[in-house]
Amino acid sequence: MIRVRTLALALVAVFALSATVASSAFALEWKLNKEAIKVATKTKSEGKLTLQDKGAKVKIECEGTDEGTVGPGVKDELTAAKASKCKTLEGTCEEPTAEPLGLPWKTSLVAGPRDEIEGKPGWKVVCKIAGIFKITDECTGATSTGISNVAGGVDATFEEKSKNANCTVGGEGQGVVRGTDLIKSPESGKLTVE
Repeated sequence: MIRVRTLALALVAVFALSATVASSAFALEWKLNKEAIKVATKTKSEGKLTLQDKGAKVKIECEGTDEGTVGPGVKDELTAAKASKCKTLEGTCEEPTAEPLGLPWKTSLVAGPRDEIEGKPGWKVVCKIAGIFKITDECTGATSTGISNVAGGVDATFEEKSKNANCTVGGEGQGVVRGTDLIKSPESGKLTVE
C-alpha cells in the first residue's frame, strides 16, 4: 500500500512539473528592450489591410495607422485607428472608405503566438455605386492575428487562422481581413513578444 501511495505521489509530482514546464513554454509577454513591461506602454503601428465581404463580392485595400498600448504581461489594446488611401481590388465600390468599429479593441497574447482580439472588433466600409448611391457594410466579430518579432517591432498579421467576421451585406462569416500591421514603440527601444 505504501508503494502505491509513493508511486501515486511521484506521478502527481511529475505531472505537476510537466504542466509547469508546458505553461512556461507558452508564457508570452510584451517586452521593451528585452525587459518585461511593467505599465501599459504606448504604441503606434502602420500597415496595409484588405477588407473583403465574400458575400457581396467586394474587396478593398487600405493603408492604415493606429495607436494603443501594450503590457504589462499579455494584455494590449488598440485605442485609435485610421484607414486611408483605400482602393477597390474586386467588385463595384467607387470611392471606398473604411473606419474601425468597436474601439477600443482589447487583446491578449496566447500560444501560437497569436494576439486574440476580444468582443466585436470590425470595419465599416462605405462604397458609392454608379456615383449616386452609398452602400454601408459593417463586418464584425472576434478574431486574432499571428504575431512575429521583426526588425522594426512586432508584426500582427491577419491570415488564414484569423476568424472571418459577420457582415451586414454579405452575411455570416463572409468578412475577411488580410494583411500586416507593424507595431512599434514611439519611444526609443525595441518592442518584442517573448
